[in-house]
Amino acid sequence: MRQTCLVATRCEEVLPLGNLQGWDTKSLMEYVGWKDVQSAMRYIDAPDPFAQYRTEIGMAKGHAQIVRDAQQPKQSLLELLLVLEPYSKLSKRTERAKKSIERHCLSPWAMKKADPEGRKYEITVEHSDGDSLDEILDELLHRMQEIASENQCMLEVSIRDPRTGRRWD
Repeated sequence: MRQTCLVATRCEEVLPLGNLQGWDTKSLMEYVGWKDVQSAMRYIDAPDPFAQYRTEIGMAKGHAQIVRDAQQPKQSLLELLLVLEPYSKLSKRTERAKKSIERHCLSPWAMKKADPEGRKYEITVEHSDGDSLDEILDELLHRMQEIASENQCMLEVSIRDPRTGRRWD
């Protein structure tokens, strides 16, 4: 019984240092006094011959995932606020401009009306990155301005990404 305690005390002293100092199984067995290899093996981390292989495979998978993510289009659900005002109070082309904007500008982006007044919409835009989203929305805003101008209307429009808080006017 006394011998077991001595061995346990030596293990507590040696074990934290065994792996740090690079001890092999035989050295640890001699120092502690073990005759069984299995006992010593519990206290020494064996080198993993496949560690480098797993690391390389993991890096390759990570790189493939990054490339795949970059190639997949992203979808952004955007909120749009649309206000049309006629140039003159006598003009009745505001409704026509609104329907034209809905049909030609918003419908291709899976438009949903968010309020009964028809001022708030939701659109879903597919894009590859932030720059392509900016280009798409710039073209959309430009086309909406053209339609409003053709119909003698002033247009105020604001697009917002609720997920990121970004705005386009």
